[in-house]
Amino acid sequence: MGITKFGILKLDLKTAVRYSHDRVLNKHCMNYIINSKSILNVGSGYRGTYSELFLQKDYETLDILQEAKPTYVMNILQEIPNKEYDLVIAFNVMEHIQEPKIFLKNIKKLLKEDGIFIMSIPFIYSIHSKGDYYRYAEDGLKYLVGKYFKNFKIIPFGNPFLSFLRGIAPIKYIGIPFNLTSKFWEYIFRYTDFKSPSGYFVLCSKSKAIMC
Repeated sequence: MGITKFGILKLDLKTAVRYSHDRVLNKHCMNYIINSKSILNVGSGYRGTYSELFLQKDYETLDILQEAKPTYVMNILQEIPNKEYDLVIAFNVMEHIQEPKIFLKNIKKLLKEDGIFIMSIPFIYSIHSKGDYYRYAEDGLKYLVGKYFKNFKIIPFGNPFLSFLRGIAPIKYIGIPFNLTSKFWEYIFRYTDFKSPSGYFVLCSKSKAIMC
């Protein structure tokens, strides 16, 4: 979600990329969320963007920031909870991780033998905060994820036009019309550019095949 200000008016809006992201999330990932009893959300506080998806679940969060009020205040590169989960998720997190191999290794430790890990990660996307280190192409994701997970599936989403709209969204006045109509633009340009996507979802399992 992004906060857009216009004078005294403040609007909390989704960008077109976020609409595309959430459409793929609903299509390919919701079945795993529904069927998982225990869930860990990495890189989120208790009231994170997607927390409403996990009501009535054994739901915990992990973040490096105390002010996010996570279940666990931890740097996942240094320590992890002494617990295993049916589902671990990390939406828009791995681009902020300095050591992705350690990250994936520790994620694997957090999963039950038949557990699932789901992450989303940007590709054509603006730098969006301090500590935004990497962008991964599909072959790079295959190489990294394949070192730790026997089964995985990579699902691209978005396209350069939606990424362009995300890039101008923070610009005062110029971005406002596009922010207000972002759902419309995502509907009109609802296609996936497999060579230039806005980002990827990656679904991983230690043992069972990924079905989506």
